[in-house]
Amino acid sequence: MSGTIDSGRVPAEVWIQAVEPLLAQGHCFRVCPKGDSMFPFLISGRDSALLGKKPPEALRRGDIVLFQRPDGSLILHRIIRRKNGAFYIVGDNETDIEGPVYAGQIKAAAVSIVRDGREIDCAARGYRFCSGLWLALRRYRPAIVRLRTALYKKRGR
Repeated sequence: MSGTIDSGRVPAEVWIQAVEPLLAQGHCFRVCPKGDSMFPFLISGRDSALLGKKPPEALRRGDIVLFQRPDGSLILHRIIRRKNGAFYIVGDNETDIEGPVYAGQIKAAAVSIVRDGREIDCAARGYRFCSGLWLALRRYRPAIVRLRTALYKKRGR
């Protein structure tokens, strides 16, 4: 079972309390991310992520997780490393690493990405390879994104 939640209409602190018991029962839910922090893997207004519960010991580098900051806001970013039981997280369109993020702050992990009606399994080798490569290129991301944007503008997209 999955459902769509418009997190822009219900405060994060409210809807996560409603969803957590469902996650604990093995249900998944779909979110449509806002903003560009996960570009190019998740594009606001086009893509969505199907999220489910994953035990902290099963989380690894490259997993996209929904975590709650101390201020209550919910963020969908990727694990870049794990150290001393804590996670360090980064957006795909960012270079700054956030952390430590503790297991209790992680509410869900992406099971799949839905792009143009097609579901992409986050555990698939091709997806893991691409996301791992993008993590390795973290320092060069701003230049890569600028180059991509310039090329698309030149081609008239």
